[in-house]
Amino acid sequence: MLLWELRGPYTIREECIFMLMGRGVADALTEEMFAAPTHKEAADDIEGRYG
Repeated sequence: MLLWELRGPYTIREECIFMLMGRGVADALTEEMFAAPTHKEAADDIEGRYG
């Protein structure tokens, strides 16, 4: 999970959570999430098909 804290340094984690409109859509190891996403919504966003 990528975790941003406003009062301190950025921390990068091994896990990633993809959220869409306030709900958790997918979670996986960061490397797996970006290399081969298993959820359609996450894959669409990672590959630039949203927006």
